[in-house]
Amino acid sequence: MHDPKWTHTLAIIVPCHNVEEKIAPLAECLLALADPSVEVVFVNDRSSDATLEVLAALKLRLKISCRIVDGSFFGPGGARNAGIRAASAKYVWMVDADDKIMPGPVLERFPLLQDEEIDVVSFRTKEFTDAGAEAPGPGTESMYSRYVAFGRFVDKVFLRKFLTENEIYFPEMCVSEDNFFTLVASDKVRKRVSFDELIYEIVPTEQSVTRGRFTSKYLSRWHVVAAMLEFVRRSPASPEELREFYREAVSLSIGRTWSYFVERGEYVRLALLLPRMVATLREMELLPYIGRFYEEGSAKNRLLKRAAIAAALPPSWLCGGAVGHIWSSQPGAELE
Repeated sequence: MHDPKWTHTLAIIVPCHNVEEKIAPLAECLLALADPSVEVVFVNDRSSDATLEVLAALKLRLKISCRIVDGSFFGPGGARNAGIRAASAKYVWMVDADDKIMPGPVLERFPLLQDEEIDVVSFRTKEFTDAGAEAPGPGTESMYSRYVAFGRFVDKVFLRKFLTENEIYFPEMCVSEDNFFTLVASDKVRKRVSFDELIYEIVPTEQSVTRGRFTSKYLSRWHVVAAMLEFVRRSPASPEELREFYREAVSLSIGRTWSYFVERGEYVRLALLLPRMVATLREMELLPYIGRFYEEGSAKNRLLKRAAIAAALPPSWLCGGAVGHIWSSQPGAELE
């Protein structure tokens, strides 16, 4: 039975920042929808191009209910949070403006969405696949395993009440905001059901924050790392789980930054940033957990990583044997 306070079953929430030239593929997907139980919520976040005009024109063509929330929402995380608050649906599906969706399988599963004991319904993402099977409930595996197995958030339909009652939100004014959201959601979920049907296709674009031209926003992922570690440390995580999350934090911060610049051949920029990143690792007591970063990539890439990090460390650390410590095969033994 529908909750009378909801006017729709599903809200598709789309954060938009300067997407005038990128939203056409998603627009075609939305124009094919005619289900009255579905609404779309566009959140225009300080766009400086014609995004707002494009959204207004699209609204007139849509066969489903549409609302446009316009304002300043502090990045994609803030825009998604605003969309969740503005939605008038029982369930929310958060979609990026430059990707494609295949809503058919979601609509076919609508009867299942009436079960309020199910917090999350997962499907599959093209090229970025989820497990495709029913996930174990909390307590049957480690917190870290649940986080890794949870997968991406874009191929999931969330019970809105599950998010609001557990205060699950996206960090604002930073990138990698989805990692914190996924961590908390995977820890709080009571029941999750997964299906193998494809509903989401990620469309790579060089204009995105993490793939486009480098700006200072790229390093704002450190805020997400700090938030994730604070959440894990407050939880009843085991020493091994803490080590896993510390290694994950290093990979999330320095590992992805390294890949970003190496892929683009921006070695000078990387050399300038490494001392700053290493200093942050030291301040956050993450330097001993850098092993996973070293292990990834070709032999040449691994050697380059070790040489670059060693060069970024201050002489006092090199003389004190720090390099041997951070290359240890047993990082984080002090947690035992």
